[in-house]
Amino acid sequence: MNLENLLARLGMDAPPDALCSGWDDSSASCSDSSLFFLDPAYVSEQCGALQMMPDTAAALMDGLRLFTDVPELKLLAWHCHRQFYGTDARSTAAARVWPLIPAAVHECAGLFYAYVFLSGAPSVFSRQRELGIPREITVDTLSDLELWLRHGRDTRGIWGFDTVPWISLHFSSGLYKLGRLQFNFSTYSYPYNVFRNSSDARVVVLAAHGMKFRTDGQVDGANGISDDNAWEAEYLEKPGEIHGTPISPLGHAIRDTIVLPTDRWNLVLTEGYSTLGTHIPATGPMSHHECGDSFRRAVAFFGKYYPGHTINAFTCSSWLLDNQFTEYLKPDSNIVRFLKEWYLIPNLYANDGQTLERVFGDRKIRLDKAPRDTSLRRAIIAHMEKGGRWRSTGGLIFPGDIDWGGEVYRSGKTSAV
Repeated sequence: MNLENLLARLGMDAPPDALCSGWDDSSASCSDSSLFFLDPAYVSEQCGALQMMPDTAAALMDGLRLFTDVPELKLLAWHCHRQFYGTDARSTAAARVWPLIPAAVHECAGLFYAYVFLSGAPSVFSRQRELGIPREITVDTLSDLELWLRHGRDTRGIWGFDTVPWISLHFSSGLYKLGRLQFNFSTYSYPYNVFRNSSDARVVVLAAHGMKFRTDGQVDGANGISDDNAWEAEYLEKPGEIHGTPISPLGHAIRDTIVLPTDRWNLVLTEGYSTLGTHIPATGPMSHHECGDSFRRAVAFFGKYYPGHTINAFTCSSWLLDNQFTEYLKPDSNIVRFLKEWYLIPNLYANDGQTLERVFGDRKIRLDKAPRDTSLRRAIIAHMEKGGRWRSTGGLIFPGDIDWGGEVYRSGKTSAV
């Protein structure tokens, strides 16, 4: 069957080119035996291997009727399996364009890609075992699939997930959960260069030349707000010197120009450098001690199992790094203590959508209808009732600067501004 016709029969748009790759071979090789991963015994076995809760496993077992009721999806599932697991060099590239199966197709449509990812779970365990990675780390990492399945049930009332590119990282060994936090292989792409002083190890972040900032130091246009008095950052390389606009560790640009002598300041982070992305799964409280332990584990883990990946820095982009929380939450709150460990940097497309979604489950919630049952919810509402906006913020931590609890960047121990 032609892929475009198949999707059209399901009420879906024409397929992207990346999804079409290998379709003819998939069509020719699909058979009952190739669809081993849709066998109830196989699905049950993988639910056990991932230590899923009974109700999650039951939902996945029941969801197999999706392929009985809509048999066209069997071929699509086989094709996605081949795209993701069919070569030794697995990539998340294909998964980034996989189209979601519309809910109108079937009530279990949201589970479709769960079966695709589970189809190669044994190979994920095998590959990581060959690397020497403890099984409990693999299980803990892949447990994010269940977390998102349950999130779908809790927020939409339907088992399933729409975070396909995100889950593909876990099943391609591109991300690992190490204690409280998750870390994935990444490449630095922020428009900020970072320099370190060779004598006292202080660091300073400089904005790219021409970046526009508002008078509050945030990127002009963040939260959809533009400033008539916005100003442009300077970054110039001169003989023996770097002239640039510094970024405060508190997450805003400073309207000033500093000069860094190149015989004492070395470039340590710029676009294209290898990094580790840091993520905070919604698995409960963010114990400050546990978060610090995760960073220490990450340095040891990637140094041992992936020595070819240099950790030039840990990066993070999250609503949890908004420095405005320091004005509303107690100093000993987990959120405040966590964000104070980072060198904060303004996000180009900062907005409060993630904040509202994570805290209230709705990006468009009305403040007068929003619950105020926690200190965090009350803080968010109070700020917005004053006309304030929350914003996702970027952050940097350099492995050599890890002194968890020391707040090294804002304390002046390591920051030059």
